[in-house]
Amino acid sequence: MAGGKNAVPAAACPASVVLICLLSAVMTSGPAALLYAADGAVVVLAGAVLLWLLKKVTGVLPMGVSFLVTGAMGGCLRLLMAAFLPDYLALMGSAGYFWAVFLFCGPVAKSLAEGLPSLSPGRVWLLGLGGLLLGLIRECLSAGTLFGVRLLPANLYSGLSASFGLSAAGKIGVTGLFLAGLWLAVWRVGERRLFPYSIRDGFRLGWTAAGTAALAGWLAALLPLAAGDSLPFLGTWAPLFFTALLFWLGGQVLPHQPLFRDEVLGALCAWVVSAVSPAQGWGILWRPAAAGAILGAAVCLFAALYARVDNIHLPKPFRTAPATVLLMAGVLVAFTVL
Repeated sequence: MAGGKNAVPAAACPASVVLICLLSAVMTSGPAALLYAADGAVVVLAGAVLLWLLKKVTGVLPMGVSFLVTGAMGGCLRLLMAAFLPDYLALMGSAGYFWAVFLFCGPVAKSLAEGLPSLSPGRVWLLGLGGLLLGLIRECLSAGTLFGVRLLPANLYSGLSASFGLSAAGKIGVTGLFLAGLWLAVWRVGERRLFPYSIRDGFRLGWTAAGTAALAGWLAALLPLAAGDSLPFLGTWAPLFFTALLFWLGGQVLPHQPLFRDEVLGALCAWVVSAVSPAQGWGILWRPAAAGAILGAAVCLFAALYARVDNIHLPKPFRTAPATVLLMAGVLVAFTVL
């Protein structure tokens, strides 16, 4: 990464691949695909401009600033849509998916600001068009409509939805992961490693992420409690701010700790902290701790499994990110059945 003496090398994890997987999960209809594509493009481009301007001033982008910028932009966008376009906001699904998408826009915006995009502009346009087509197909199969216009008889689309689990009311994440894996394979973006760490590094990442997420969650819960009703917006913005602050401090104190060099994992921590905040009563203590422990265990397990997936001999288009995404979808289906 260009900058001064304190420049931190960019993480190898391709942020665009992670964002593609998230978009595949939330593009459950034609309108949802259009809304996420348009809003995501605006947030990524505006975030890239802001980060580029900041880099010109500081010489190097501080850790955590990318998901702080795009997460805040996504939060403002959600507030505006809730006030003026509530029907459109409802089409974009739950708040959890919404926050995840715009937090993970941050690493993509940062790669653009640094001139190191993980996907070429031409590939991005093709992927955007593919996302719209996937949204149209999923809407047709799950609801029998296309942009709200009835195409299939009710008995036919209900049978398709029940057979393939494509209902927009549930399983959108699992269906999205399957589609994301196939999507990545078709566009041949699978040669990039999705998790560029060894098993040992993955274990260290997991428990460092667990501690960081738990600490950020405690701080985000205690500050609004101390402020009382004087600053009501703290419940929304405190998780994002404290996670970004801890990642910046971690990058200064532990510059060789891989967690604090990886904005994708930072966005994951920010999303987990946002998901458990705000909490009330004893939940202020145990919910951040539980969320951090689950996050740490998930990263450790993923690190162990990924080393096996990466060694499977598969056709070239399915290496390695598509195979990983499809395996994750299969695991989720297995848990659902069990």
